[in-house]
Amino acid sequence: MSQILLDASRSRFMINSTLRRGTHLVLSFSVVFLYWFYVFSKNLLRMTLSGGTFSSGTSSGSSHGTHSFGSEGDMELQARMELKRKRRMESNRVSAKRSRQRKQQHLDDLNSQVDQLRTTKQQLITALNNTTQNYAAAEAQNSVLRTQMIELESRLSALRDIIYYMNANQVSNAATINANPSTIISTTANYDPFGTSAWNSGMQQMVQQPIDHLLYQCF
Repeated sequence: MSQILLDASRSRFMINSTLRRGTHLVLSFSVVFLYWFYVFSKNLLRMTLSGGTFSSGTSSGSSHGTHSFGSEGDMELQARMELKRKRRMESNRVSAKRSRQRKQQHLDDLNSQVDQLRTTKQQLITALNNTTQNYAAAEAQNSVLRTQMIELESRLSALRDIIYYMNANQVSNAATINANPSTIISTTANYDPFGTSAWNSGMQQMVQQPIDHLLYQCF
């Protein structure tokens, strides 16, 4: 029994929903039809009034009144349409002006960035040229320092040879004196330990000079 009641209530609800939707459709079609009829009647009346097909007497008077009413309505409608058109044109004009201003501002910003990048580029080029010049100067100075280093190494090697010769000579003389002092004293007057050659004479002079003087000559 409850199932039958439930099915009946569902059927009633579906029927009501269907009727409600049908009513809505009828109302929608009615509104559309009335609007279409109004537009069609208005256009037909305008065409009739513009054609000048009016009868005399009462019909002429009533047609004239209808024509006046239609003309006033048309004028009001045209005025509203003209006002909307002007507002739309003004809105479009303002929008176009704002768009041009935004584009001009963007273009000005881009030009400013281009100028800034050009300035930065010029600064970088100047810095690069200065760095290149400094590198060339440092390379030349480095070459001079290498040459001086080679020369100083050569002088240092000569000084080491001189010091080695002096130390060896002192050790040899000390050993000879310790071995036979009387023989060394007797032969010293007749024997020249440095020889008679030019090189030995120079070495003898270098040995006889103080070490500070030798270092000064080498440098």
